[in-house]
Amino acid sequence: MKSRAHGCLAILGRAAGFLLCCICPAVALASSVATIMSVAFPRSVAVNPLTNKIYVMPAVNSTIVVIDGLTHAKTNVTAGTGMSAIAINVVTNRIYVANNGSNTVTVIDGADNSVTNVAVGTQPYSLAVNSVTNKIYVGNMSNSVTEIDGATNTTTTIATGRSPRAIAVNPVTNKIYAANFSPSSVSVIDGATRTFTNVAVASYPEAIAVNPVTNKIYVACGAGGTTVINGATNTATTVPGGGGPTAVLVNPVTNRIYLGQPVRQLCGGDERFDQRAERALARPPLDHAGD
Repeated sequence: MKSRAHGCLAILGRAAGFLLCCICPAVALASSVATIMSVAFPRSVAVNPLTNKIYVMPAVNSTIVVIDGLTHAKTNVTAGTGMSAIAINVVTNRIYVANNGSNTVTVIDGADNSVTNVAVGTQPYSLAVNSVTNKIYVGNMSNSVTEIDGATNTTTTIATGRSPRAIAVNPVTNKIYAANFSPSSVSVIDGATRTFTNVAVASYPEAIAVNPVTNKIYVACGAGGTTVINGATNTATTVPGGGGPTAVLVNPVTNRIYLGQPVRQLCGGDERFDQRAERALARPPLDHAGD
């Protein structure tokens, strides 16, 4: 078993794909890592900090594993077929799971783990939640985004670019950003009118993240660096580097952007980020990151 720590996060894993996970605060790693439990082939994890519940989405079955953060007790909740994404509305305590194989989204009530399945577009692949408007956005590989009303579970279909494989929301501006794999673009959706504009980005967008403080959107493009979109103008600038990033995270407090390479590279021990790209992305003003 390998253990690698970066700042306050420790990642422990096995070749068989088990999650033995832990959060380590800013204290000595040896005294802050504890094994919670093993979950076979975890694909995604979501956390509700208000209820202290952790939701683990495995890649091999149709069961969400709910972990009590205080007692580490585990509860299994049945979702749909081919689970592909998970997101939480912490305000309503609802958990949303996109089921690529059954063309549904499973809505889990965090209070009692009861479920409701909502029909969406064909092959739902990505999810994002706007906790302010209580709307959930589902990127369907059938070239559309399904909007779910969190209060009623009614749906509205919004046409977008081709195969929106990643989606993110700016709750401040009520804009939704869907990264379309081919042709490489981001559909910028107005949450109020459901109209959209396509913005060209670098090749093969894989992931997307929003900084609501700066109103900047970051698109990790597997073959072309990272594209930064100005949310006020929809102008785009591409920052080279990042080693073909397929994941991106934003810290809006520090205005730092972190790029991740494919898991096969991380498991091989190459866990370095392209520091030049990170410095460029973090440097204000971001519209001039290529200077």
